[in-house]
Amino acid sequence: ASNWLSPSSLLPTDGGNNIVDEGLSDRPRSNLPPNDSNGDDGNGDDGIGDNAVSISSEVPFTSSESPLGVEHIQQALSNIKAAQSAFQEATRQAQTEYQRIKAEAAEQRHIARMQQFLDSGDPILVAEALSWARINPGILRA
Repeated sequence: ASNWLSPSSLLPTDGGNNIVDEGLSDRPRSNLPPNDSNGDDGNGDDGIGDNAVSISSEVPFTSSESPLGVEHIQQALSNIKAAQSAFQEATRQAQTEYQRIKAEAAEQRHIARMQQFLDSGDPILVAEALSWARINPGILRA
């Protein structure tokens, strides 16, 4: 098959927003707030903090969706906080366990080294191992 019949763009040429006469939103113009996109209503305020109030008054919730929506969001937030707390606790426990295992491995390596010193027959190394064994009795094999 020839590529001449295929369009050069993967984007559809029909449908979508016509940028010349429409905004970039998928919402119909009738649903957009009457003030401009930066929230300036022309009264001289900077609009900071007023946007949420104006949106909530312009887009009223029906009695069936408002309490459930808020409750759903609060429950989701609570679940996220609980999961985050559990993750942090699991991370703390894993780090503690890692440090314990690491310290235990270092201790076992030191014991093995002292045992090698004792078994070596070298007078200086044997003296070192015996000195350590007096401080840590019952660990080395004689």
